[in-house]
Amino acid sequence: MSPYRLLEIIHWIIHKPETLLNSRFSQKSFTRNRKMRFADVLCFFLDMSKTTLQTRLNMFFGRKQISMSEQAFSKARNKFDHSPFETMHRALMREEYGDIDTLNTWKGHIVLSVDGSYYLLPKRKELQDAFGTRGQGNRCVSAGTSVLYDVINGFPIDPILTHSNMSEREECRKHIEYLSSEMPHVAAKSLVLLDRGYPSTELFKHFDEKKIKFLARCAKNYSWATQAAPMGSSIVELSQGYQLRVLKILLENGEIETLITNLYDIPDEELVGLYAMRWGIEGFYNKLKNVVSIEKFTGRTENAIRQDFWVSMVLMVAVAVFQRDADKMAEIKRKGKGNKHVYKARTSDLVVNMRNNFIFSVFRNDANCMNRLDDLIELCAYSVSAVQPGRHFLRVFTNSSNRHDNRKSLL
Repeated sequence: MSPYRLLEIIHWIIHKPETLLNSRFSQKSFTRNRKMRFADVLCFFLDMSKTTLQTRLNMFFGRKQISMSEQAFSKARNKFDHSPFETMHRALMREEYGDIDTLNTWKGHIVLSVDGSYYLLPKRKELQDAFGTRGQGNRCVSAGTSVLYDVINGFPIDPILTHSNMSEREECRKHIEYLSSEMPHVAAKSLVLLDRGYPSTELFKHFDEKKIKFLARCAKNYSWATQAAPMGSSIVELSQGYQLRVLKILLENGEIETLITNLYDIPDEELVGLYAMRWGIEGFYNKLKNVVSIEKFTGRTENAIRQDFWVSMVLMVAVAVFQRDADKMAEIKRKGKGNKHVYKARTSDLVVNMRNNFIFSVFRNDANCMNRLDDLIELCAYSVSAVQPGRHFLRVFTNSSNRHDNRKSLL
């Protein structure tokens, strides 16, 4: 999927009559001419800027000599649900994964990973009732999320926003069901990487039933069978007649890492390198929180949180599409220079450059827009950073209840 095709799909969904009819709460909503039409409101959501909402509104109406208050925008957004943005995301994923032969794979497998995370929400009773709390003393109003993520191609295939007391294994089962029912051609070639919180015999059997490959890291005390397994590869019996391959390796820090999988024909050293690819989903959450700034929510209602969540997923797809083109151009520009490392476009700079251009492109969708996009991709190709294989970082845990709550864009 090219950037132009991405914009074409978004533009089509925004202006499709069914989008309004299926998402508004009342048949009377958006029937009269207002300062912002329904299509304008949807486009405005796709602005990547995270300045104050009033500043963004002033910039939006600047050339029209019209003003609109935060309260007026809040009333407009409360007239429809999050479905237009979820529809955009699902349509973009169908487009991207319609022809899987064009995707980057590992030994013919589409390498996916599942992981969960949490978002801090404004401290409001409505959000506490809808999403729950967590943290020290359960004082932090939070939402849970689980994402099925393509670690090679960089796309959040199936995002889920849910309660903060979510079961990661249950959310994983939902991802498997979605993949099998909505993208069976992808499921047939998928290989899913799982962290230590996911392994269970029931979940592993579910993967086998759906004929999906997996590679999971196990905790030390996961089962007696894995604890008793020798170093290196072996076949262990987890339950009555149910067997899987276990690989135990010694890490540089002296700890023993245990991997379990239904892949039987991959050499040990390649399995270790394969599992390291799971770090891609950690990078996705880092971009989502620190570059796209998902936790700077633009509203304090459950509906607003769900709207912002799905808007962020659409923007992450857009970032992945533009990043791919910028990376290709960066590779062309550095060809023949004898660089030691591979260089890729810097995501943070990419988002900064897209902030004003992306919403402009969604509005216009014409030849001028296409030229502007070409310039944007070329600009991003000059802002690159080296990809150094084998890099790893220690995870630093902090007390989320002590985090500074800086949501300047709240209504």
